[in-house]
Amino acid sequence: IMEIFKETFFIYAIISGILIAGICSYVGVYIVLKRIVFIGLAMSEIAALGVALGLFLGWQVEFSALATVFLSIIFFWYRSKNQEQLSNESIIGAVYVISAAVSIILVSKNPLIETSGIDLLKGNILYTTIADLWILCVLVIIVLISHILLFKEFLFVSFDRETAQTTGLNANLYEFILYLSIGIVVALSMRVGGILFVFGSMVVPPLISLTLFRKVKTVFLFSVIIAITSVVFGITVSYLFDMPSTPTILCAYGILFVFVNIFNSKK
Repeated sequence: IMEIFKETFFIYAIISGILIAGICSYVGVYIVLKRIVFIGLAMSEIAALGVALGLFLGWQVEFSALATVFLSIIFFWYRSKNQEQLSNESIIGAVYVISAAVSIILVSKNPLIETSGIDLLKGNILYTTIADLWILCVLVIIVLISHILLFKEFLFVSFDRETAQTTGLNANLYEFILYLSIGIVVALSMRVGGILFVFGSMVVPPLISLTLFRKVKTVFLFSVIIAITSVVFGITVSYLFDMPSTPTILCAYGILFVFVNIFNSKK
């Protein structure tokens, strides 16, 4: 087994998987706490649309993904602070379906996307380059610093937005910054990770951690630990048994989720 850790592409895949899963599982705790899981899914699909659009037009994919996600953040944030007649779930569903449809059309009109090793659904972390790793490292550093500085504010607006606003906290501003940080994570992780990996990492590890723990900081910590452990295990197993990496990682998430819920139900 140790021989595979000498392969450069395998090391790159492990590192990129750890960075993506780690940061996604961290911001995912906020997504679960705020009960905006489907917004996370919609953002993932919108980021995929941005990647497809960038590849189709020959633009820098990170820029195009950021641009599309930024527009969606403004839209979702505006709707969250202004009660509209139509339900959020229906609007999110419409955005998701339309984004997916346009992405498929763009990919079908540009066969080079498929031959470049980019899979917008499953991703392909085995194609990770050193440039991808630098982008992911910068992403993790920026997001972590901003979240450390604004941890209390983000937590307050996630748990009880109305109370935060009545205490004089600018809930709208901090909620927008939180949405923005989540959007940046999704946009810059999508090209390497794909929709399934990014969205799965934002939802399943936080759910497992919230099932096991009650202290907030412990929930964040173990959400990241669960995600990173599953990535290392999943990529190793996928390499040894010639299986696709992302589905194997997600299956590791799923096994842990089932085991934890069975264990928790017997308490």
